[in-house]
Amino acid sequence: MDDACCGRDAKSEKVTSEGPILLSTTEIRGSYVMSELRGNLGDEVTRGNIKNERTTLVLIASGSHGNPDMGDSGLTSLDKLKDPSDEKEGDVTLGFYETDCRSVGVKPDKKRPIIARLPIPENEIPDITEPMKTMNLKIHKDNYLNDDLLCNMTFKVIDVANYYNHEDKLVADIKKLNPKVLAISWCFSLNGDMAMALRREGVFAQMVMEHDLKLITGNPEAKLDDDQHSFIQTIVKFDMKLGPRNYFIWGYSGTGKTLFLTEVLKIKLNKLRLLRKKGMKVNIIVTVFKPEMYDREQDCSLMKDLKEKYLKNLVDENFIRFINFKPLCQELIGDECASEEERLMNTKVWDPISKTGCLTPEQMQELLKKMTAHLANQSKSWTQRAIKQNDFDAKEIEKVVKTRLNEIISSLSSKSPDTYNILLIDEVPTTLEQDWSDLLVVDNVDWMLSMSPGGHSNSGGGDFYEITPPSDTNTLSKKLLRRYRNCHEIRKFHNWWLEHVKYGYISLTEEISVDDSILPQGYVPIWIEVSKDVKDEEVLETIHSNYASGMSVTLTHYHPLGVQHKTLKDKNKIGNPEILGEWCKLHKWSYMTDMNAQGTEDECFILFRRPYHPVYPEHMARARKLLIIVTTMGEPGPGLWGGLKGIVAHQSHDYKCTLSNCKYVGQTLVRKVSIWPSYRCDGCGSNPTSGLRFKCSECDDFDLCESCKTLNIHNNHEMDSLEAGLHIVENAEMSDEMIKLYDDRAKQWEDHIAQNWFNKPTKEEVENK
Repeated sequence: MDDACCGRDAKSEKVTSEGPILLSTTEIRGSYVMSELRGNLGDEVTRGNIKNERTTLVLIASGSHGNPDMGDSGLTSLDKLKDPSDEKEGDVTLGFYETDCRSVGVKPDKKRPIIARLPIPENEIPDITEPMKTMNLKIHKDNYLNDDLLCNMTFKVIDVANYYNHEDKLVADIKKLNPKVLAISWCFSLNGDMAMALRREGVFAQMVMEHDLKLITGNPEAKLDDDQHSFIQTIVKFDMKLGPRNYFIWGYSGTGKTLFLTEVLKIKLNKLRLLRKKGMKVNIIVTVFKPEMYDREQDCSLMKDLKEKYLKNLVDENFIRFINFKPLCQELIGDECASEEERLMNTKVWDPISKTGCLTPEQMQELLKKMTAHLANQSKSWTQRAIKQNDFDAKEIEKVVKTRLNEIISSLSSKSPDTYNILLIDEVPTTLEQDWSDLLVVDNVDWMLSMSPGGHSNSGGGDFYEITPPSDTNTLSKKLLRRYRNCHEIRKFHNWWLEHVKYGYISLTEEISVDDSILPQGYVPIWIEVSKDVKDEEVLETIHSNYASGMSVTLTHYHPLGVQHKTLKDKNKIGNPEILGEWCKLHKWSYMTDMNAQGTEDECFILFRRPYHPVYPEHMARARKLLIIVTTMGEPGPGLWGGLKGIVAHQSHDYKCTLSNCKYVGQTLVRKVSIWPSYRCDGCGSNPTSGLRFKCSECDDFDLCESCKTLNIHNNHEMDSLEAGLHIVENAEMSDEMIKLYDDRAKQWEDHIAQNWFNKPTKEEVENK
């Protein structure tokens, strides 16, 4: 279409997607939408997310103008089917429809009814399932059906004029057609009447979730199961009722909690649109429960996903706000939610409205003294500060999280009584608070909670537990039981860890196993044990070339970028976050701290534990296809070492597990790989991993590094020059002596952490006392 939409010149041409749904955000030309759709379809076929075959059904809605203010189209407004350039009413918008048909390569359906006679009787609306006739593709060549990537798909282009004043019929027809891809090709369709109707009835939710399932599993034929379909329809019916509509969703890692939660919010959008039309204020708050150990201005990975993926089409709306949980608590509850350090950093010194200072000169001087002392302490002991902040968050936020939530709900309600508030919180912790039956319900706040399944700290004591959901009639509660994110091998590894190492997780007794053919196709997790003489960059290069080639990769590490830690000042020391971060950036890997990893996912997930730091089951559940744990030889830290040792020991059919009838005995749950320098220099005793290695051609085992070779050592024999390199041992085994050594060192680590991090006595000191 060459005509500008809505009688004005299009200033920009912009479309956006929600999974397999293409929508416009501004004034556009239909030809641009069709071009974008063609490109998107081709990309999805190339990536393997959809197939170029008859069963891939693409629906295109056409034949109307849009409206940026009211959101109406020809579905609800006759004016949007007309144009000032019409010779006969509807000529121009009919031309939109016919042009979109030609772009596909199909003939338009029967002639459009006269605008003055709309709406037509429902039984005269063309059958949406009737196949469209193909144009002469030898004559009409530039179209979808002549594109090698799209030529076998089934396309349906509908003229929305046929559905004027038949919104329910349109929704029912689209449900019956069940397209895999949908495009609305008029302007401002993102928040238009058709999009809102399809959101309200759960059509968008079903399409988006099914598309996400295809991406996660890598299976273009993946479909929602009956329980997921049923839950979407339950949400739709529940949200139509009067009164507060609250949602409480919990379940295992990888069951789609975040996706369900955000789709519930989108289902509510039609209600919000109607309320705003009536002049009512609307306020949406989106937050993630995350202890703020690091940069408080930086979004966690899950918050970024909410902004950039799940709710990206709402980010620019003036009625929605994204804020981290701690600042929200401090804003709505008060200083009891802020540690001493946070109160200091949050001190307001300037009022931008009155453009005056908020402190007296004496108060300002005292603040500067405290700030100077704080910054000096910050550079000395980052780890101690992080632990202190963690302790505060555990006691004042996580331990009393239900109380905090009730306080937030109450504060929102009282501070904005004339506003319809929606509070969406993801990853609410449950290890310390498991009874949620008495969450506060108020008339002007709809809350939507997704609960964490645990497994990301040992604060809950390690046992499996059950969650008690809210019981009031204004709340819809649902436990999701099927895990789709992890391949079979990772899911088995994760379950072993939960059952044997124990970190506090919701009970697995109700889990419904998903058939392996539906899950992502992946690999047995890899434990890479590395000599301390091998550099981090060399480890990453090995992973990149040997194990993770062709995958998207996320590496997690304890230390955030930009933190000056006293043990990491040496650039060559292992575990330096700056070196790791730069390497990841160069190779287009993601780098994030362990705390940030909660709620994210990737094809390959690397838990980088050099130097030693704990690993939690929730981190293991982030990988879809391949999980890699990297440790340093001689650093078998407590918790991690015990789990890795135990999971390797289970490979033996003779292993006697402490759990009765353990189903994992005799199974290979992890591949152990060892990485060493390829030789030790007999001159200086070093273990070089780069440069040249000079190997004696006569002696059985005599090697020199480049430096020692220049000193004329062992010059009575010929020396062969080789690349130094690394010695990589696949399926490495551990001797009894090595296991005993590691057990002893693990105990030393445990005592070291108790004394130096938490100021606790060692086990031996407690026993002696």
